Amino acid sequence: MSKIEVSIKADFTFKPTLGNVILIVSKLALLVSGTYLAVSSYLNNLV
Repeated sequence: MSKIEVSIKADFTFKPTLGNVILIVSKLALLVSGTYLAVSSYLNNLV
């Protein structure tokens, strides 16, 4: 494991700063919206 990975993990585990929280939330939001779009288009094709 490289030093960069360790420092990133340390940042996320020990000091979840505002920037890190915003990054995590935005990634989760993208994931959820992408999944929602995929499911809705799949359901539209079924109908």
